Amino acid sequence: MLISRDEREQLAKFIRRLHELPTDASRHGAALNELKRLYNRRKPDGEKYSDDVNRKVVIAYRNAIRDEFGENAPVLKALRYSKARTDEYNARLVAFRTYKHNNMRPVKASEYIAAGVELITDTMTRRWSNMNAIAAVCGLTGRRPFEVACTGNFAPDPARPHFVLFSGQAKTRDDERAHATYSFPVLGARDHILTAVAELRKKIDPNMDNDTFNNEYASNIGKKVKKVFHDAHGKPIKPRDLRDAYAAIAVRRFAPSDISDVQYMNTILGHKSGSLDTTTYYIAFTAI
Repeated sequence: MLISRDEREQLAKFIRRLHELPTDASRHGAALNELKRLYNRRKPDGEKYSDDVNRKVVIAYRNAIRDEFGENAPVLKALRYSKARTDEYNARLVAFRTYKHNNMRPVKASEYIAAGVELITDTMTRRWSNMNAIAAVCGLTGRRPFEVACTGNFAPDPARPHFVLFSGQAKTRDDERAHATYSFPVLGARDHILTAVAELRKKIDPNMDNDTFNNEYASNIGKKVKKVFHDAHGKPIKPRDLRDAYAAIAVRRFAPSDISDVQYMNTILGHKSGSLDTTTYYIAFTAI
């Protein structure tokens, strides 16, 4: 969960404070005070932080508490996103999904793939760059930057020449799913992709946490992605949208005729089996 350096320092201070308090009641009170501070803090210009930023920080606090005190720590009952705020957040997610579904972006599959293959080929054969390697692999595989650089395990699928066996999904607290191996298609240059990931493991600390990685690499990766990948109208594709664009193209190129598009997306994105709701948030592009 990406939060600022100041927020991480405040979080560490809060966790130390919880360790010093002798009772659950005192920890509960400290959590309520910290929650109040989080929601009332302001930026240097006096503007309040958005609900989305505050939600990310609260989730980071809850994750840290679980790591330190366990999944059933009583203090979690105090430091949590309220039902009203959760309902509001979910409503905005649904509205965002509805907007995307009614404003699909066309992406030319051949041009998108060619751009990714050219970038990964240039990176592997001419001039190495961590940023370029991550951008290319993300575009051609639909995996997240942190997975490409640190957590993901990539291996060739011996049964299918255009597929990769993958484990190490980052955006889940489900340990079983995070460690599960599944197969997905790459959009081109599988050998270069696998070699690039192996090289990244030598150059980037695989034990780096997500926040540190994003603070160090996200900006430059974003610049490269927007320079290389575009939709059919020439509008740059942002890093957060690469997963959507990849899924649309992979479905068009690889989905069997007897499997629905959303089910195939669900499988190749590594989402929870039997639940397609999360996958519907990744439907944003039409491959042409």
